[in-house]
Amino acid sequence: VWLSQILQGMAMKYAVEGWRRNMPRSMGALYWQHNDMWPAPSWASLDWKLNWKALHYMAKRFFAPTMISCVEDVEGGSVAVHITSDVQTEQHGTVEYVITDAQGTALERGEFPVTIAPAATSIVRTLDVSAHLSQKSTRDLLVWLTLRIDSAQVSEDLTLFCRPKHLTLRQPHIQTKVQAAGEGQYDVTLTTDSTALYTWLELHGAKFSDNFVHLRPNAPVTIRV
Repeated sequence: VWLSQILQGMAMKYAVEGWRRNMPRSMGALYWQHNDMWPAPSWASLDWKLNWKALHYMAKRFFAPTMISCVEDVEGGSVAVHITSDVQTEQHGTVEYVITDAQGTALERGEFPVTIAPAATSIVRTLDVSAHLSQKSTRDLLVWLTLRIDSAQVSEDLTLFCRPKHLTLRQPHIQTKVQAAGEGQYDVTLTTDSTALYTWLELHGAKFSDNFVHLRPNAPVTIRV
C-alpha cells in the first residue's frame, strides 16, 4: 500500500511538473481523480473518509503557486533548476541547494538569489555535479533544493540520478519530539541519522500539515498534527 501510493505520487509529480514547465504551451494540469465515494483500491488522492493519500500531500507541493523543480542530466552531469510561477507579480527569492551522498552527508552546499518573472517559467541555474558523480555514483548522490521568498520556504525539490529502489540507502534511525501547539494540536519534529525518503506519520483520526516527507541528517522536519 505504501509503495503503490508513492509510485502514484511520483508519476503525477513527474507529469505535472513537466506540464507546468512547458508554459505557455500548457498552462497547468488537472489529475484524475480527487476523491472516492466508497472504499476502493483506486487512483483517488483522498479516500472515502477524506484521508489524504501520498498523492494529495505531494500535490500540495507540485501545485505550489511558485514551484522549484529540477531536470537531471546523468550523462552530462548536471541539474537544471527551474522556477515556475503562476503568481501575477514579480518576486525575489533565494535558492538554497545541498548535494549529499545517499546517507545524507553533505558534499556541497550553496545559495543564489533569483528574480522570478510573473506567470512564467525559466531555468535559473544549471548545477554541475559531474565531479560528485565521478567520485560517487548515480546510486549515491542526491540534490536537495529549497526556494525561499521573504525568508519563508515556498517550495522544495529532491533530485535523484537513479530509480529510488537503486539508491544505496541504509536503515535510518528516526527520532521524534512532540510538543503541544494549542488545543488538540501538536508539533511532531522528526530527525534522522541517515536519509529517509517518503517518511509517513500515521494516527487514526488525525490530520497532518504534511506527510510523506524526505528527511536528511541535521535538517529537522516539523509536522503539525
